[in-house]
Amino acid sequence: FNGLVIPPHVTIKGATPQEFRQFMAGCTVGVIPMEGGKLHSGGQQTFIGLMHMGKPTIVTDPDGAKDYIAHGQTGFLVPSGDVTALRDAIRFLLQHPDESRAIGRQAADSVAHLTEEHYMKTIWNYACRAAEQRNLSSDRIEI
Repeated sequence: FNGLVIPPHVTIKGATPQEFRQFMAGCTVGVIPMEGGKLHSGGQQTFIGLMHMGKPTIVTDPDGAKDYIAHGQTGFLVPSGDVTALRDAIRFLLQHPDESRAIGRQAADSVAHLTEEHYMKTIWNYACRAAEQRNLSSDRIEI
């Protein structure tokens, strides 16, 4: 945090992975601030995890999250650095608990298929297609 001025109302706290998951499970709204145009695998894992938990989630990297979040339906996509849009999204979710819960439910439904098994099958299918393109059979692929 060198060079950053931390406002007095902000608390920075470390957490173990278990504590982090507990914080996620206990939150009302998930806000994932990410700078646009960068690879954020940890941020993506976090907002997908929040969505799995049925939490309404706001992500500040629309390009990195648009494949997972339908704005206003399964979460909110706010441009990085747009403080007004971020405030409005947080305010909306906190002031409209019924809509917030509905967005959380829709988020959970939209990512329910994103499991480890899903990813392994996807990777296997890509490997088999690549092997077929090189005239290899999938029984000759070693993993």
